[in-house]
Amino acid sequence: MKNKKMNQDNKYSFYTFLLIIVTMIIGGWNNCNSQTLQDTIVLTEFDITPNNSNVDIFWRVRSQVNNDYFTIERSEDCYNWKEVRVVNGSGTINIEQCFVITDYNAYSGISYYRLKQTSFNGKTEIFDPLSINIKKKETIVLNIRPNPVIDYMEVEMDYTTNPDINHDIRIYNSS
Repeated sequence: MKNKKMNQDNKYSFYTFLLIIVTMIIGGWNNCNSQTLQDTIVLTEFDITPNNSNVDIFWRVRSQVNNDYFTIERSEDCYNWKEVRVVNGSGTINIEQCFVITDYNAYSGISYYRLKQTSFNGKTEIFDPLSINIKKKETIVLNIRPNPVIDYMEVEMDYTTNPDINHDIRIYNSS
């Protein structure tokens, strides 16, 4: 009788051991109760394109884990960032998704855009910024030559809008 009870204990120990091994193989060894998936997305594409004086922003993700939301940010100097838009994430899914938004308040000239992902636990991942050069119709190109100016100066304005609009040009002597 004692031998039979010992075999039953070994049988349960074997199943417990097998369960632990399977848990380790499937989900990794993380105290068996903690989360085994890391909060992340798999970003496969991030692109920006000019659309007249606006910027179209496109990104594609292959999968998402605990993804709360995306934030698109823009900057004129790559240091000071301003939020363009927040787009809801899809939590945890394993299917490809594409996102497209348009920035209707794009900066004129060279600017930068970046994608920031935020998980449900508040952890963020920031992806490398992309640059773009937007020439708005209201932009006036001003060429001054020669530089430095010695005896005389030539000022040339390239109008892309109505040339009948008056403009104020102020020139100061820095010496």
